[in-house]
Amino acid sequence: MRKIGEPIDKTPTKSTIWFDGKPINLSAIGRAQHLHHTYLSRVFSGGREPSIKNARKIAACFGMGLEEFLEKLEKHVAERKRQQRRAINRRLDGISAEFEQPERVERLKLQLLVGNKDMNRWSPMDKAMAIDSLIADGVSKKEICKMFPGRPKGTLDREASNANINMMLAFLKLPHSIQQKIHDGLITVGVAYELTKKANSIPPDKVEAVLERAERWAKENNETLLPWRISGEWMLLQEELKLGRVAQVSSHR
Repeated sequence: MRKIGEPIDKTPTKSTIWFDGKPINLSAIGRAQHLHHTYLSRVFSGGREPSIKNARKIAACFGMGLEEFLEKLEKHVAERKRQQRRAINRRLDGISAEFEQPERVERLKLQLLVGNKDMNRWSPMDKAMAIDSLIADGVSKKEICKMFPGRPKGTLDREASNANINMMLAFLKLPHSIQQKIHDGLITVGVAYELTKKANSIPPDKVEAVLERAERWAKENNETLLPWRISGEWMLLQEELKLGRVAQVSSHR
């Protein structure tokens, strides 16, 4: 059978997909057969099963028949998943020493490899680090959502939403002192999430200052620290900084 297009990547990189022992240029296949790059990436990663029509198109690029291509694709996806499992196991060995405890690391490994029955016992930072490791190993967020349960609804556990995954990843951008408090359960996930929204617009030391002010207010008023207090202290801090700049300019006149 005549090949269509040129699927072999002549200059492979770290992100190149290898199929049947050869580096594959997905963009070339996409251009030749009018298939989107994202669709092809999901097909070769096992995230999506191709239709018979599209499988024939892809097979033609390799000069293969439909059955031969599907057989090799199945082997390719199975091997990729085995590699991902080994990679997850290796990367979880390197979890940050600040949060590492032998029993926690073993639990993370076990739950990722065989199921998520006890995953609700993990701290938010446990989840954030595990998710970050999975993404670094090339696991799609869609697959990660299936590994991490979301909030229970009735008697059934829903899988985590993409927004929930993104929220936990955002915790890794917070200052380490705040990450430690999240891990130890000293601040709630809601408060932590509110801090991540402020972290995009102010330096890390100011994020810590906002939390310190909110914690001080909660202690002085014998109140539970809630997300709305973070927003309030952030607005007060912004106003103080603005007034400080105005005063500084006035002093130089």
